[in-house]
Amino acid sequence: MTTNIEEKILHGTTTVGIKASDGVVLCADMRASAGYFIANNNTMKIQKIYDHAGLTLAGGVADAQNLKTMFTSFSPK
Repeated sequence: MTTNIEEKILHGTTTVGIKASDGVVLCADMRASAGYFIANNNTMKIQKIYDHAGLTLAGGVADAQNLKTMFTSFSPK
């Protein structure tokens, strides 16, 4: 069992989707990090797929960007 406090701190992005009576609210932070290094403070983690569809990004960015491209290509024009 570790006693180093830095190893116990959780890292990662939290994204939230809230269902309301007339829509959905998507929330996410804007910080992109790699370990303790902050790569960007203005990262857009909420992406529009179509007029009534969106997604939030967390974890592997390349995978999420690929999913966004796939969803966008199959959405009605």
